[in-house]
Amino acid sequence: MKEFFQEEYTKEILSDEQLTELILAKETRNCYIHNGGKIDKHWIDAYENARGKTNGNIGDDLTQGIENIYSQVENWHKLILEITHKIKIKVESK
Repeated sequence: MKEFFQEEYTKEILSDEQLTELILAKETRNCYIHNGGKIDKHWIDAYENARGKTNGNIGDDLTQGIENIYSQVENWHKLILEITHKIKIKVESK
């Protein structure tokens, strides 16, 4: 995903901040699906890239790591829709 958005054709679709947030959303999904909601090293790395250092105070599971997780999921959903729209415009312009 990171490589896709760094290609010449796609690099202006996302800002660096949006890309790191999208990666955090992906890692959150992975922890929920594959780890039963438990936070792993990939998630911590994605969180710190998107939001800054954790200082070890994020807990063991996603509900502790992200305050108001349901609101956060809504924000990620909006981001994904925005990205999809930008990709659609890019593809249709060619």
